Amino acid sequence: MTPLEQQHLFLTELRTGPGFIGWKTPGAAYKQDTFQTTDEAIELIADNLGNANIWGSMATFPPGVSRDAVNAISLKSFWLDVDAHGKGPYDTPDEALAGIKAFIVNAVLPKPNFVHMTGHGVQAFWVLPSSISKGDWQPVADDLQELAERMGLGADSITADAARILRVPGTYNFRDPDNPVETVIFEVKPNYTDRASFHAAISNALSKLPPPPKKPTKALPAGIPDTPANVALVKAMLSVIDPDSDYPIWRDICWAVAASGLSDAETIARDWSATAARWDKVPFDDEAFDTVWHGYDPEREKAIGFGTLVHHARQAGYAGDIPRAPEEFEKLEFKEDASATVTITPKGLMTQRASDIEPEPVEWLIEGAIPMGMLVVIGGQPGMGKSQIAIKLAAAVTTGEGLPDV
Repeated sequence: MTPLEQQHLFLTELRTGPGFIGWKTPGAAYKQDTFQTTDEAIELIADNLGNANIWGSMATFPPGVSRDAVNAISLKSFWLDVDAHGKGPYDTPDEALAGIKAFIVNAVLPKPNFVHMTGHGVQAFWVLPSSISKGDWQPVADDLQELAERMGLGADSITADAARILRVPGTYNFRDPDNPVETVIFEVKPNYTDRASFHAAISNALSKLPPPPKKPTKALPAGIPDTPANVALVKAMLSVIDPDSDYPIWRDICWAVAASGLSDAETIARDWSATAARWDKVPFDDEAFDTVWHGYDPEREKAIGFGTLVHHARQAGYAGDIPRAPEEFEKLEFKEDASATVTITPKGLMTQRASDIEPEPVEWLIEGAIPMGMLVVIGGQPGMGKSQIAIKLAAAVTTGEGLPDV
């Protein structure tokens, strides 16, 4: 296939409908734009082809919305994305491809319809006959991601993210700007993948795996004060948020509860999650929750904080009180400490009655004319010698020649 044919394949077979094209020139910021038709997408790709990394959204998005999973309407593929940067289990794309093949064989999954050699990694796609709703897509994607994690494939954790953008075939990978690599997609299996059969194969593979070992409970960061009142506030905020949210949102909210530092944080998050009706897992899957809960890392860059819970609660209509951070309580706490002094810096105009001012003797530089340690203004029209007077005074003081006789 030519590069243009590969781009058309991506836009019309691996995904369909309006969406986003993103691009990033080496050394520049990421940019993206929406498209409504395939021709518009091809034009955006052509404008940046040859000098930028180019990605496309896998989900269909209606016009005028942001590229967030909550706005995704439908999807046409399931995928796995395995990098070969030398930072994970694979050093080369061939090693990553071998890893995907072994994963599929060992899990007894159907072959993917397409494999995309992305230049520094590999993507496998299982393509459906037609687009399905995000609600039907999500449970299968969740299980595929869990299967990949539990079998140690080393895939990027984007399998279940409907808002994900993937590299467009028939473009270039500029990870090494001096040696860009052309990306190529290959057909592995003709026809399409049946969603129900694919999900059944994933579920069967999961059922044969031993449950993941319980991870030791991590020490949570110091968050909000661990008081009954704050526990009640956290539960009140969670009560307005639907636990059937998209996976990334559900995960981030669980992590935000972990960031609260409450001693009952895990129980609070688990009880809230257990009210979910979806995930295609009834009753609630404790193992899936454990995987997410123990995946929280407060030390990672851009770690989820407690503010994420506040944000989603406000978006869901919560108008109640918010727990205060410890430092805010510290500011409000009154301590009986005789040694403590507080300096208050006044703002605005401060006034004082003259009768309250203690008189002090005035020392004069020039008796009756220029006081010591006070502001003095020498006024007069331009050219009258004000500067000469100031210079004469400075010279007299610094040289000891004596002051003018005033």
